[in-house]
Amino acid sequence: MATINEKKLLSTERLQAAFKMFDKDNSGNITPAEIKSVLSADSNIPANVMKAIIDQVDENGDGEISFQEFVHLMTKVSE
Repeated sequence: MATINEKKLLSTERLQAAFKMFDKDNSGNITPAEIKSVLSADSNIPANVMKAIIDQVDENGDGEISFQEFVHLMTKVSE
């Protein structure tokens, strides 16, 4: 049981670290601007592509990605 809890903790820590890479202002949400700054580097991501990214993950429709929404996304991707 301890091993399972340790693996879960490490997994949660990794998810939090990944989330923080996007959540530059530590607001607890990832905004479209933050996604753009991480993904685009030197290129320009069109607004419609950015909206599509957010829309696929944004479960509550607030235009941002919360940690819980991020976890749901990562869980779906890993299945």
